[in-house]
Amino acid sequence: MSHELVRVEVSALTTSQRDMLWMRLRADDIAFSFDTEAVSVAGRDSDALHEALAWISDEVDVTAEKYPTPHPFRRTLDDGTTVGSRWRRLVGWYVDGAVLAAVYIALWVVGVSWWVSIPVSAVYTIGITRAWGRTLGMLATGIKVVDGESRNRPGWMQSSIRWSVMTAPWIASAVVGDNWQIQLILIVTQIAIYAPILWDQRGQGVHDLASRTMVVRVRRQARCSLF
Repeated sequence: MSHELVRVEVSALTTSQRDMLWMRLRADDIAFSFDTEAVSVAGRDSDALHEALAWISDEVDVTAEKYPTPHPFRRTLDDGTTVGSRWRRLVGWYVDGAVLAAVYIALWVVGVSWWVSIPVSAVYTIGITRAWGRTLGMLATGIKVVDGESRNRPGWMQSSIRWSVMTAPWIASAVVGDNWQIQLILIVTQIAIYAPILWDQRGQGVHDLASRTMVVRVRRQARCSLF
């Protein structure tokens, strides 16, 4: 039996896997022959060949698990949390802006003072962020605000600080009126608040840093509900 040849199909192996098998058989001093679809060994070396094939499979599985294919734009933290992407935050911001704009226009039509838009914005942003961790815009784009450490919903103080930092330049702009020099400074300030989102590993803008919060992706099964 020891002189019989055992032929094992290896056409499914990749080039790197074939190289690994070749090196393993050489290291074990096993005589073998390769063709395009199979490897052949003496009958006495059949067990060693199958062990080598199992070893290759284990090595590939471990490598795939240890070194997953990276996403070029996704930011994932050490604890597995996926940071809310830049485009999701931008689209969510536009959705919230549209919602609030509709409310402001409705108030203006009925003759309510423009200044009422400030408490409306506060109630919408602070209240919903504290209650559910995400505004309608965030719900639409699958992201939410969480405490930067515990990953729980932010508290009232955190939600208030976050809103205050975001809206401070906007409120100041309304107060100063037509002074274009100050308006320019406020525009630059507003950009500076959001700019760190582009490069920060945790995706935190100044408003996130000040309130110790961050924006993260919501797992697929949890996106359909605010609660």
